[in-house]
Amino acid sequence: MSKVNRFDVDKLTSMDADYPRDDAVPELPPVPDAVNPPPPPDNFNWAYFQDDVHPQPAPSPTPLTAIVNEENPLKADVCWSMRSPYSYLTMQRLTWLNSNYNVDIRICIIFPVAVRTRGSGGKAGSGRWYKWADTINDTRRVGKYEGVPFRFANPDPIWQNTWPTATADFAVHPLEKQPYISWVTRLGNYAELHGKSLDYINAVSSLI
Repeated sequence: MSKVNRFDVDKLTSMDADYPRDDAVPELPPVPDAVNPPPPPDNFNWAYFQDDVHPQPAPSPTPLTAIVNEENPLKADVCWSMRSPYSYLTMQRLTWLNSNYNVDIRICIIFPVAVRTRGSGGKAGSGRWYKWADTINDTRRVGKYEGVPFRFANPDPIWQNTWPTATADFAVHPLEKQPYISWVTRLGNYAELHGKSLDYINAVSSLI
């Protein structure tokens, strides 16, 4: 069985390149157009936007005052990236809230920001020169502080030109050439449809 070598992937910087064959990964599932998806028309931030200058589009929702119990648990909706180290570093705390306080944690697994903001030539994200190295270093510190076993994803589920860090262009390869993030995201969506997204991220995230 072939195994992808990370150092070989680092050399494949052209957007015309194909990811090395990994026998452990099936053919890609159908992938949507995930670049700059439009926001849902009923999104909370737009509906209740308030900056104390402009009129608020709609009155703020009534605060929840009902007694919280097993039949009426608190709920938390969490947008989750299977690549984000910050998502991973919150996993134990979210699971603890679910198991100890009966909080209904509803994980919505989305494509990572590197995929969603991919633009001309593959450039993605903020483009700031310090962001990648700062994220790598900061998440190691956070993991140590929180007592969470941590290392950055290997292999990285996103195929992105990140090495050598000092000269990389950080271009992201097209989603249709991304075998890992396409599968882990779509499988997560399937788990979400069956009410098992929290179980899914607990089973898969630590493997990434």
